[in-house]
Amino acid sequence: MLDLNESYIGYSDKIHDPAIKAALKKNKVAAFIFFILLILAPIVISIIISIKNDDNSVIAVGFGVSAVFFVFNVVYFLIGKTKRQWDGTVVKKYTERKHSGGDNDTRMTYYVVELRTDSGQKKKISGTINPWYDYLHEGDKVRYYPQFNNYYEKYDKSNDSYVYCPVCMSKNSINDEFCKRCKVPVIK
Repeated sequence: MLDLNESYIGYSDKIHDPAIKAALKKNKVAAFIFFILLILAPIVISIIISIKNDDNSVIAVGFGVSAVFFVFNVVYFLIGKTKRQWDGTVVKKYTERKHSGGDNDTRMTYYVVELRTDSGQKKKISGTINPWYDYLHEGDKVRYYPQFNNYYEKYDKSNDSYVYCPVCMSKNSINDEFCKRCKVPVIK
């Protein structure tokens, strides 16, 4: 008799579900609209300020800030295009304390998960908030999906009580069929 938990072993083909692809497309459209607004906002604000203060020199600053936003976003987009899917293994997990960089001596805790890809590259997931730190364990095999924002799927989910949604990163019960937040199929 097949153990129900055995169905949670292996990488899911639900990653290619039409609902997930539609959600990704919707997110890309929203990101593009935000990109346009981010670029236009400094120009519009500088024009309003220049009209209010009768000082046209502010407009140049607005165009300069918009140009910086434009270059930053284009570089971010191009870097994202070069990312590839990979499989790997969690090598170790640890925390490290770093100075925040301000005048006060504030130290931040970073939660770090180190991975090694099947091709031998070292990868690191690090942050002051890192949902992968509690979810992934040393020795876990994982697959990285670049089309999502920092999403990793475990190969063996048979001992897990929850999984993360690749679209919205909500924590969902392993027994759920659809994400409670964005309603796409749960990857399990």
